[in-house]
Amino acid sequence: MLAHSVEAFLQHPATERVVVVAAETRMDTAKAAIGDLAGDERVLITAGGDRRQDSVRAGLALAADDAALVAIHDAARPLLPQGIITGLVAAMEESGAHDIMAALPVLPVTDTLKSVKDDRVTGTTPRAGLGRAQTPQIFRRAHLQALYESHDNGSEITDDIQLVEADGGRIATIAGDERLWKLTAPRDFAILSALAGDNAVPEGTAQMEAQTPVPDIRTGTGFDVHKFGDGSGPVMLAGVSIPHDRSLAAHSDGDVGLHALCDAIFGALADGDIGSHFPPSEARWKDAESGQFLSFAAERCAARGATILNLDLTLICERPKIGPHRDAMRERVAALAGISATGSRSRPPPPKVWASPAAAKALRRRRQPHCCLHPQILTAMPTAAARNGRVAMHRQVWINLATLGPVGRIRPAPGTWGSAAALLPAAALALGGNWLLEIGVVIACIIGVKAADIYEAHSGKKDASEVVIDELAGQWIALLVVPLDWRWWLAAFVLFRLFDIVKPGPVRMAERLPGGLGVMADDVVAGVLAAALLLVVQIMMTGATG
Repeated sequence: MLAHSVEAFLQHPATERVVVVAAETRMDTAKAAIGDLAGDERVLITAGGDRRQDSVRAGLALAADDAALVAIHDAARPLLPQGIITGLVAAMEESGAHDIMAALPVLPVTDTLKSVKDDRVTGTTPRAGLGRAQTPQIFRRAHLQALYESHDNGSEITDDIQLVEADGGRIATIAGDERLWKLTAPRDFAILSALAGDNAVPEGTAQMEAQTPVPDIRTGTGFDVHKFGDGSGPVMLAGVSIPHDRSLAAHSDGDVGLHALCDAIFGALADGDIGSHFPPSEARWKDAESGQFLSFAAERCAARGATILNLDLTLICERPKIGPHRDAMRERVAALAGISATGSRSRPPPPKVWASPAAAKALRRRRQPHCCLHPQILTAMPTAAARNGRVAMHRQVWINLATLGPVGRIRPAPGTWGSAAALLPAAALALGGNWLLEIGVVIACIIGVKAADIYEAHSGKKDASEVVIDELAGQWIALLVVPLDWRWWLAAFVLFRLFDIVKPGPVRMAERLPGGLGVMADDVVAGVLAAALLLVVQIMMTGATG
């Protein structure tokens, strides 16, 4: 596949140099892939970086100093017609094109575009003015290098054309070609093979081999077991909270399904196991929800250029019953792994499938994923880079905000501990003036809604007890109306906890609001009720002393 793209560029008279940018660990693979072409003095191979922009910079560094134009092409589009290269060069060199900074091939959008949210159509996007961008994309070398040198290296670049757009540069388009089909899934091999056999392919376009290439498909198997503990449920299975009279003994939330799936994915990637990534010896993973583990494993998969094709699950237990929760498990696993629900299948066994006495003492889960590793080698210059772990880090920040770090995992009574943890920062704010505490309440409420939403989405638990940022906000509201005196603060603490635990009518109504809004609202209302009662007491005391 790589050789086809390299050969297509070398055959064009406008090409002075071809730079192949590959992952550092696959340099030898890239050299072997282009075969005898590696001996051409115009061909250079260099290592890319962790991100797209790092790989592009590496390619630009090897571009000829006197080159006026540079093209960036994705090797996943191996059927590159010579006419596309000619058209792009012409668009940059034709009369009056001196202010054109870039050009790219574009195909019209022929399908009707729908806006979709939660598997429901929310609207139709007009096709007028829309196009499907392809590669190669061509740029004025000096201009592109200047844009990369001035670019904030902290932000992610997903498309080089975007840099030119942001700079206000003019961008030309030429008619695209259906043969520039991009290889993104195993089924695309058959499509590319058919396109390569088309008699209309112009002379000079590299032909695909007669035999369709075989993708690197790997299968991993994971297994996990947790015994039942002495406490009461619920139990977490495949990201779903299931009512049960027994809990599972575990360092984290004990989700055997997600743990086994993580091990299967790590195994397919030859990337250790769940224990090496999330050691049970570390306190920060105590009672941790396992959804973040699976999301991390899926992101490691993507970072290696792999696609999860299918997930299969078998649960061996007599109880709890799995059938009523099967669809919820399937949807949950699919959401965490970033795949379609039809690619994740939860299969409960027949009744009494494991009839030994041990069935009542432990839960076992066996998971088997299939992963396809796609080539990440790019011709001339890269147009894609592996995703890194920043998404997982961003999510973990919000999870830590929701639980106030380790506070929400303290047992028993995490809510009370959350209220207690709110006192010290409240005192620090109050010393600077009550207005600081008021601002703190507003910020805590805004952050709390999003943090609670993210925690719920990745734990599968509504209003989880470990989310205590709502207690912080409610406690601060109760403290707003009292002087900075330990006796009044103790009264505010006790009253807020009372309203939060007893949940009188208004608090219970607020709790019914959806998502993170409901998580925060009930504690805000509890804080308001506590503050109102404290104000009444202060007024009565003032009247009595007057």
